[in-house]
Amino acid sequence: MLDMRAIYDRALAGWSGASGAAKSGATSVYDKARENPKTAAVIMLGTTLAAAALWVLKEPERWTAMRRKVSGLLPDKRRSR
Repeated sequence: MLDMRAIYDRALAGWSGASGAAKSGATSVYDKARENPKTAAVIMLGTTLAAAALWVLKEPERWTAMRRKVSGLLPDKRRSR
């Protein structure tokens, strides 16, 4: 049976490797964003819109409330069928 110190040492070794990979990945993304600021802005905008859509669609009550609010801002039009 492994003792707690051995488990701790194994976890720490794994964390060090993951931490280094995360740091190099973040550095790479940051460098690419500095080279292409318009692309970075579009990615941030897309991510924000996706998060907002997920937030609204998560619960039906939010969707209904948004529809009522938006439909209250629009002029009344008759629907032709």
